[in-house]
Amino acid sequence: MTKELVRLYDGKKCYEIDTCGLKRVLPIRQVGDGVWIASNHILVLGDLEFIEAAAKDLASRLSKYEIELIVTAEAKAGPLAYEVSKKLDLPYLVVCRKSVKAYMNNPLATELKSITTEDVQKLTLDETDVDRIRGKKVALLDDVTTTGGNMNAMENIVNKAGGKVVVKACVWVEGPSTAGGSAQARKNLEYIDYLPLFLSKEKYEHIAKMRES
Repeated sequence: MTKELVRLYDGKKCYEIDTCGLKRVLPIRQVGDGVWIASNHILVLGDLEFIEAAAKDLASRLSKYEIELIVTAEAKAGPLAYEVSKKLDLPYLVVCRKSVKAYMNNPLATELKSITTEDVQKLTLDETDVDRIRGKKVALLDDVTTTGGNMNAMENIVNKAGGKVVVKACVWVEGPSTAGGSAQARKNLEYIDYLPLFLSKEKYEHIAKMRES
């Protein structure tokens, strides 16, 4: 366990990062019992300089995979996925919605559980999106990967739609589940930087004991 992956929460309200050569300050927000994150929403949903820099970096990493389509999930990674798609000269972008919309025809769905949401959600695709995915080499794109649940749900729905996931990508890996050494969690994963999870003393000591055993 290193300080880069998990930290004891000390009550601080902000966390400073230096990603893609840009220094930013992220608010620390509680997302569960004894769990806090450095929330990146202020960057990926509005900081155009940061989105441009991160998209340029990710597009460079993804170019070697000869992907034909990027698939993301609403909503935070949408602007980033758009910019990466443009830089790779892709004609389409598919965004998985998190509920079935009235306009959808023959929707395809799978379940999703995220660290930042309490309830189990759905990822859904309209039949037009399914047609665009079918037979394509796909890159899954998200802003951050923590447990891998979002990536797994997107991969599941892409498989159902008849596409092939050839790479997964994100700006940050967060906490020990993905970044901490699991080869399976990092399989075919391209990422730029790390974000730590901040834990209560009880949870922090529990993880420390698990790592030592």
